[in-house]
Amino acid sequence: MTVIDAARAVLDRHLFITHSIMILIGAALFALAIQLFAIPNQFVEGGATGIVLLLHYAFGFKPSLTTFLLNIPVFIAGWKVLGGRGIGFSAIGACGLSFFLWVLEYLQHEGWLVPFVAGDYLLAALYAGLTSGLGLGLILRYGGSTGGTTLLARMLHLSFGWHPSKMILLFDVVVIGAAALYIPLDKVLYTLVMVYVASRVIHLVNKEQCPVKEMTVYAKAGSEWASQLFGGLAHGYAVFEVTFEPGGQRMQAIRCLVSRSEWYRLRREIRKADPAAIMIVHDVHDMAGERPPYASDYSQEADPR
Repeated sequence: MTVIDAARAVLDRHLFITHSIMILIGAALFALAIQLFAIPNQFVEGGATGIVLLLHYAFGFKPSLTTFLLNIPVFIAGWKVLGGRGIGFSAIGACGLSFFLWVLEYLQHEGWLVPFVAGDYLLAALYAGLTSGLGLGLILRYGGSTGGTTLLARMLHLSFGWHPSKMILLFDVVVIGAAALYIPLDKVLYTLVMVYVASRVIHLVNKEQCPVKEMTVYAKAGSEWASQLFGGLAHGYAVFEVTFEPGGQRMQAIRCLVSRSEWYRLRREIRKADPAAIMIVHDVHDMAGERPPYASDYSQEADPR
C-alpha cells in the first residue's frame, strides 16, 4: 500500500465517521420534532413517518418499534437493488431515528420530557416544521435518509426510471390524504403548514449543495499520481496536455466529475502529492449523456462468459 492509498483510507474513515455523526444528530432532531411537537398535537408527516403516526393514532403502536419494523422489508429490498454502499448512510439514519424515538418515549413515560401542548396549533406546527426540517436537512446533506418511502423511491427510479421526487410527492399525498380518516381536518391543515415549513428549512440547510462538481486539476506534465487518485471515480476522468502562456509551460490537465465528499478527499490528497497543482471546481446543475465505455467493457461484451 502506497502512502497515498493509506491517506485515502484514513480520509475515507474520517468522512464516514463525520457523516455518520451528523446524520445521527439530524435523526435526533427529527425524532424530537415527532415526539415533542407532532404526536402531542396529532399532526402527521408524509411518507413512512406519516404511516407510523397514523398507526400510532389508530392503534396505539409505539412509533420507535413501528419505524424499525416498517424499514426492515424496505432495506432488504434496497440491499438487493442498491447494494450495501447504496443504503449504508440510510441504514444509519433509519436506525438512529428508531433509537432516538425509543429514548424520547422512555423519557416521556418517566415524566422527564414534557410534550408541547400549548393550545396554539399554528405555533406547534411552526416549531415542528422547523425542528423536523433541520433534522431531515442534516440527514440529506450528509448523504443519508430515514429509509421508508425515500429509499423506496430510489429503488423505483433505478428499476423503472420513475422520477424520485414525483414518487415521494405521491407517497406524501396518499399518506396525508389518508390522515383525514383518523384525525380532524383542521389538524390535517396544520400538518400542511408543518410540512411546508419543513420543506423550506430542508432547502435552506441544503442550499447550494450541488450533488456533483466538475473538477479540473493542472499539474506537472507526466505526474504519476493521477491514476492512483482518480482511477476509482465512477465517471472516470479525462487527461490532456495544455500549454500555459506566456512562457509555453507544458502541464497536464485532469478533468472529472466528483461528489462533494470526493472533492474534499481529493483536495487533501492532491495537496500532498503536488502542492503546486492548480485546482478549479464548479457546481454541476445539469448533465446529459454518459461516459464512453472503458476498454474492459468492450472485452466483457465480447467474452461469452
